[in-house]
Amino acid sequence: MNQLVNSEAPKSSSSSNSTRSSVMLLSRDLGLGKDSGGVQERIKQRQSRLAEQYQLNVEAVLKHAISDSQNDIASHELDPDWWHQYQQLAEQIHNPKMQQLWGKILTIELAQPRSFGLKALETLKRMNHRDAQLLLSAVALCCSLDHDPSPIIITGWRSDPALAGLLPGRGEQLSLSGFGLPYSAVLSLRELGILHAVELETGRLPTTTMTLKFFNSRLQLQPKHGRLHLRYLRFTNSGQELVRLLQEESLRDYIASLATLAPKDASWA
Repeated sequence: MNQLVNSEAPKSSSSSNSTRSSVMLLSRDLGLGKDSGGVQERIKQRQSRLAEQYQLNVEAVLKHAISDSQNDIASHELDPDWWHQYQQLAEQIHNPKMQQLWGKILTIELAQPRSFGLKALETLKRMNHRDAQLLLSAVALCCSLDHDPSPIIITGWRSDPALAGLLPGRGEQLSLSGFGLPYSAVLSLRELGILHAVELETGRLPTTTMTLKFFNSRLQLQPKHGRLHLRYLRFTNSGQELVRLLQEESLRDYIASLATLAPKDASWA
């Protein structure tokens, strides 16, 4: 899946073109030229080119869906409104790598109806290649806590003060920038509606062993007292749906850094 979004953006065929010549080429593509005819004819030409491109886009998405689908998985009937909106959005996806994502959405929705809401589709449509890379970086840091399947990204911890303040509260924050997710990336994912706008915090954790489940590994946390909280970033409903598209290997360096947090307040295994 890493290859899905980590490809270079298409380069210009000629780096020596001036902006003027590029605009002229774009104008000719829209039907504006010496023999372009009247405005009504140019409108028809532009609409025809656009309709052709939209048709090619949605065909490319469906080809990806066909290659991604499997005969041994039962299919369910699509909601007609969902299918209509899906087509309207998918036809406007021009990037081949993003078209592959849209094809996978269709196969998952056929196998598991209501996996992707229209809001998630709208979010994905607004995403470009760079946004998909940011989401992939976030997915590599995802885990779920015990029996809650919701993906989160742990950013630190905090302990409450005790003994009327004689034991002060403590805390530590883990910088995500060293793991491919700088604060600017967090802001971008928030603006896209993939991450919630604020960092969240658990209630006081029980002193029983808790399991952090990553994509391909697990980490156990044993609080030493009942005053420990974990801080984390939480995905929105749309973000959680999109995370399913990008199953990425968990970042080992990040997990190793987590295991060094709160050594006096908890043990890790």
